[in-house]
Amino acid sequence: MSTEDTARVARAYFDAWSNRRGAEALRPMLAAGFLFDAGAVHIEGREAFLGAAEWPARATTTMHAEAYDGEHAFQLYEAVNGTARIRSAEHLVVRDGVIVSSEIVGDQAAFAAFMAAG
Repeated sequence: MSTEDTARVARAYFDAWSNRRGAEALRPMLAAGFLFDAGAVHIEGREAFLGAAEWPARATTTMHAEAYDGEHAFQLYEAVNGTARIRSAEHLVVRDGVIVSSEIVGDQAAFAAFMAAG
């Protein structure tokens, strides 16, 4: 897969989840065996991931940096939910036009507060 294809898939994924387009928009972008890791959170399988907590309805998310190399995508973004703010770095692996894994690095305590902010 070319770097350009990886960038296209990764950008579409960011747009779909950050704009809360739902599971039906995300499903075709994720491999059936999709793996997700974010600190202590480990989810195996696309359907298990899609059944996890949704992105907060009021949250706004801004991409600050992105880089792509072959099947690897790196995205740095900031999200705000009420008074809670997080910055996260995500590493995606894209193969055969779908995302096979996502690893997020960020402050997990801040993320929990962000998800709970109302």
